[in-house]
Amino acid sequence: MLDLIKEARGGDQEALATLLAQQQPTLRRLVAAMLLNRQQGVIDPDDVLQEAFIRVLRKIESCQAETAQAFRRWIVAIAANTTRNAIRHQIRYDRGRRPHVGVDRSESLSQAFDIRFGPSRTASSIASEQELKFVMSKAMDLLPPHQRAVLILRSYEQMTLEQIAAALGKTTGAVKGLQRRAVANLKMRLDTISSAA
Repeated sequence: MLDLIKEARGGDQEALATLLAQQQPTLRRLVAAMLLNRQQGVIDPDDVLQEAFIRVLRKIESCQAETAQAFRRWIVAIAANTTRNAIRHQIRYDRGRRPHVGVDRSESLSQAFDIRFGPSRTASSIASEQELKFVMSKAMDLLPPHQRAVLILRSYEQMTLEQIAAALGKTTGAVKGLQRRAVANLKMRLDTISSAA
């Protein structure tokens, strides 16, 4: 990966395309996690991701990353900032102009909670896991975008608190607080959803 980073900094478009393709699933999950339901109906995550890739293209020569982890933090920070900018822009535009359109994101979040079914699974256990996946996606939808992003980066992307802090432009202490609040909110939301069912 380091060779690809050096080649991309030197203007090699194929190297940059390879790097972006490697990071696209992670960045797509991050962008989707940061967008609220009502924003998903108005802001297309793929458009945000494309804008982030354009920013990477413009800034790749100034990238100071010397390790794969540093490059990953750099590109995640660009995607997170691009998403925040899109949200801010949409909020400003929406104030008093038009109502938000809600979209059910259970399918996209269910990908984040992908449960792999083994051959020995019974129909009832598969149904239970699908119900759990649905409940988790509903609970995640109710979290604020930064809390949702921290949980996804920590749990599914296996990033350290320091890496998340660097990527989101926050201190490690702030990320710890976001994670703590996210877990508490997720528990509360799961209790609310399960008691309503």
